Amino acid sequence: MILSSVALISGDFDEAEAYALELAQVSRDFGTKAFETEAVRIARENRIVTLPHAVLVHLADLRIVEGEVVVAAEWLSFVIHHPGTTPLFRAIAQVAFDGVKDQVSPEELAAAVERGKELSLEDVVNDLLLTL
Repeated sequence: MILSSVALISGDFDEAEAYALELAQVSRDFGTKAFETEAVRIARENRIVTLPHAVLVHLADLRIVEGEVVVAAEWLSFVIHHPGTTPLFRAIAQVAFDGVKDQVSPEELAAAVERGKELSLEDVVNDLLLTL
């Protein structure tokens, strides 16, 4: 979903749609949970800061598709506010976050943003591994 987001930021809507459709097919073929588990495992094992942020943006997109918009907003808020997030992934997370603003009440969104700001990278990764 990251490539799709980058394409959206670049204004290439056809390419963004193609990436999103490809990701949806991969998730259907291999299962969302299996895909998430492998992505988080790789990020954790390699202790790569940017990769977890990229993975979280992708996982937030998957949560949105699954109707878990508040969780997605928390994760996106974490990425947006984390000091280790690169400008590119902050922008990608912001685009995704802007897309969920009207899917929850302003109160739910504000609470999710605050919870996201309080998260630590280690807590997020551990929580993901426990829930996958």
